[in-house]
Amino acid sequence: MRMEYSRHAREQMEERGITSQDVLDALHFPDATVKRYGQYFARRNLDRGVLCVAYERGASYIKIITVWWL
Repeated sequence: MRMEYSRHAREQMEERGITSQDVLDALHFPDATVKRYGQYFARRNLDRGVLCVAYERGASYIKIITVWWL
């Protein structure tokens, strides 16, 4: 499946010190996932805190909308 990152997501990752591997961990091994308003929200507890990832899914892609720490 193809991964896409919005410009906003890339900017937030850089600003908040979130790596692509952190995002992949949250998507592949979430502690919780919720679907709301056509978007998915994954949450993953990492050593540095709780990472949240907002994304959209298509048949052949996942588009990361934004990421943040709780």
